[in-house]
Amino acid sequence: MENHSEKIQDYIEGLLEGEELTSFEAQLGVDKELRTMVGLQREVYDILNRRAHQPEGSLKLTLEEVNRHYRSTSHSSKRRLTKWLSISAAACLLVVGSLFFFQGSNELYELPTMRSEVVRGKMENVSYEHAVGAFNAGKYKQAGEVLSVLLEKDPEQIQYQYYLGLTYVGRKEWDKAIDRLVPIANGPSVFSTESNYYLALAYYKKGDTDSAKMCLNKIPAEGAIGEKAAKLRKEMD
Repeated sequence: MENHSEKIQDYIEGLLEGEELTSFEAQLGVDKELRTMVGLQREVYDILNRRAHQPEGSLKLTLEEVNRHYRSTSHSSKRRLTKWLSISAAACLLVVGSLFFFQGSNELYELPTMRSEVVRGKMENVSYEHAVGAFNAGKYKQAGEVLSVLLEKDPEQIQYQYYLGLTYVGRKEWDKAIDRLVPIANGPSVFSTESNYYLALAYYKKGDTDSAKMCLNKIPAEGAIGEKAAKLRKEMD
């Protein structure tokens, strides 16, 4: 399919609608290679998009160059996938290399990548993947709408609750973020530690430094989150 990569990009950016979206998601549910291509293209898009704040938008230009190069190919699906693997690796190397020069305090405010994971049932998985694409593209309102619908069907799903809370952080709706993240941060789930970090961030942005520090105190010192928590606390002091 000549325009597969364009459809994938439109899907990742949440531009597909109606029958076109339904058709694509149906194909996504049965086509393993398509799911792989979506995952790869989303990975590069996510990494470059998150670094668009860097000087002169150099990494965003790199993404556009990679995307044009990929879209220009017209080989078989297998050859396109092989080429895209190489392109993805090259783009990721450029991003990683640039981080050594441009890391700054912005990293404390960045949201994590929303991971593609099997949650429950086929239709729920497809909807979740749509939320993943919107979230990682910075379209937090759209991602939140999808996650809210999923939560109505499965209100006990902590993963949905956690990422919905993060959409409010992304939209700077601090009160809603706090309401959503407090029970997760105080609970036993695998999202507890990260929830405490983003809960602290929400409190801090609201001006409630004391509550923010209480959340940070619950985070173990070791690991990536522990390091970010220490930096955020230092910024508060």
